[in-house]
Amino acid sequence: MTRLANDASIRSQGVVSYCQDAAKVLDAVNALETAESLKHFAVSSMPAQDDGLPQCKVSGQESRTASR
Repeated sequence: MTRLANDASIRSQGVVSYCQDAAKVLDAVNALETAESLKHFAVSSMPAQDDGLPQCKVSGQESRTASR
């Protein structure tokens, strides 16, 4: 292999390695964003817990009222 071809081969291997590393980083970022989205969805889907706010009866149902 000539020196020029050898240099080009080394450069292309470096580009391939860089692209593979970038793909791994993007996969990790996507996984983190997916996990955060699932966490947000899970928290928003949970029933409200007793937060210490006073409870009032409205039309036979309890409703939370904030005294702020």
